[in-house]
Amino acid sequence: MHSRVEIVAECDAYGRTHLTRLWAEGAIGVRRTGDSYVHLVGTAAGPIGSDTIEIDISVSDGACLSVEGVAATIALPGATPGEGQLRQHVRLGERARLHLALPALIVTKDAFVRSQVEVDASNTSELVLLEQVSLGRFQEAGGAWSGRMLADFGGSPALRQSQNHASILHALGREGESGCGALVSRLELGPARWSPAEVGTHAGAINAVLAQGGRLLTAVGASLARAHRELNELLLLNTVAPAPGAVEHGRQFSRAEIRQTGDDLSSLLNSAIRTPKD
Repeated sequence: MHSRVEIVAECDAYGRTHLTRLWAEGAIGVRRTGDSYVHLVGTAAGPIGSDTIEIDISVSDGACLSVEGVAATIALPGATPGEGQLRQHVRLGERARLHLALPALIVTKDAFVRSQVEVDASNTSELVLLEQVSLGRFQEAGGAWSGRMLADFGGSPALRQSQNHASILHALGREGESGCGALVSRLELGPARWSPAEVGTHAGAINAVLAQGGRLLTAVGASLARAHRELNELLLLNTVAPAPGAVEHGRQFSRAEIRQTGDDLSSLLNSAIRTPKD
């Protein structure tokens, strides 16, 4: 099965965002949930075997868009061996803003999925893109996954990165084994410049500042919840100065707050750095 989603957001003369194209076929549906909010909804199981999913998002000059998912995408093996494909194409015009957080991809045992994200963003646009991959369901060995992320910012290459299931298991000390594990990546692009002096690592998370403007944060964990927790902790450390009582965005944080976990950490993070949406 071939599934495809197309989303186009445009800005009118008054600065308002209009969703001029929402189209989907196959195993994914698209639903408008606000003026500039869209949710993707799974309408069938998949990808199964060699199924493909293609998502094309275009945000025109001055428009603002948020795209999220409702539930996880579960990749299953087919009756015959095959390689599933998940491809995302993102284009951002001048002063465009996009928050893209698709649902987690769960790669079950004996399934193989190859994913690719391609971004072409102007140097005045802003992007927050979240990628989530889990090898296996709860207490289940996972399948094989390969991912590649390519981003151009202002016409120049900003990121070329490849990862796979072996790199996740290696980071967890399970090299050469089959098992469960998870990876969460957060790509941020924008005209603001991040300092190379930012905290580079924290537990299982890494922060890489990009030369063209932006940063890539990646975290691995035994589960998606663990990977998200470590990514959020690193984000929070880089959102505020590490000294006690540091102030950022009009919000004061203490070291005790930085050490909080679970929902508390997520709510603190969202209050400080959540991408503005119209």
